[in-house]
Amino acid sequence: MLFVTIGEVRQHCKADSADDAMLTIYADGAEAAAAAFLNRNVYLDVAALDAARVAVDMTGVHAAYEDAIEAADALTSDLDKQQAIDAANIALHEAQLNASLTLEGMVIVPNVKNAILLITGHLYRNRDSTPMKAGDPIDIPPAAEWLMRPYRKIGPL
Repeated sequence: MLFVTIGEVRQHCKADSADDAMLTIYADGAEAAAAAFLNRNVYLDVAALDAARVAVDMTGVHAAYEDAIEAADALTSDLDKQQAIDAANIALHEAQLNASLTLEGMVIVPNVKNAILLITGHLYRNRDSTPMKAGDPIDIPPAAEWLMRPYRKIGPL
């Protein structure tokens, strides 16, 4: 947990310390769900955000991609060559997405912290919920979505 403390989670969920291990798992999941909903990485403070942005190295990513494409071209099997090109394209796409999530990152704000607590409480209270069918959407609590909506990055990542 980076954005909420176990004490805050315990108090929000009206739980005791015997549940700390599970509360930590739920809070970690809630933080990840919040970042996924926001379509951006979230950081504890400006210094952490700035450091993450400085660490983004798209020049290195593109150089690695070009090296991977050259290596793929050297393969003799058409199937091996196509698989290597596909792997290089996937790696490039993932690096571009991660860079975008970081460059569009934000510092945690109270509304997002509150949303994390709401999602954590929802996970804690509904840990034995009815199984869903594959492909069913998984919704976050409406109040959490409402709190985070102004900070959500919309559009191409």
